[in-house]
Amino acid sequence: LPPPEEALLARLARADRPAPRGGFPGRPSPAAALAEARRALAAGELAEALHGFTALTRLRPEDPWAWHGRGDALQLLGEPAGALDAYARAAALQPDEALHRAGLANALEALGREAAAREAWERALALDPEVAWVRAGRSPPTPRGG
Repeated sequence: LPPPEEALLARLARADRPAPRGGFPGRPSPAAALAEARRALAAGELAEALHGFTALTRLRPEDPWAWHGRGDALQLLGEPAGALDAYARAAALQPDEALHRAGLANALEALGREAAAREAWERALALDPEVAWVRAGRSPPTPRGG
């Protein structure tokens, strides 16, 4: 028999008892793993970021930000087709998030699908006009209230 999948083992472990405060030793919480993958992406450590986001999509396929991060890493690695798939998964999970639509637009544009890219940008801007910074290639605005 093949060994049980890691996700099943994690689910069984949680069913037996709650995780200790701070998570299990040697295994970061999903939030910490997402933060580490984002750190790697920001530092330009693209292979490490892709690995982290991919692992998260396997452990938490319902997490749109894991998919979005995977799309960002693939886009920066010059893999717009893979990025498009990842952004589409993020948008399907969280349809009203403008950043997922902006990611879709960038990937579509990189693939030469101008009409679809334009439609994705219009949807992103309709959801949040401030998302225009993504297209301009600038840094994100300072978060409100923080």
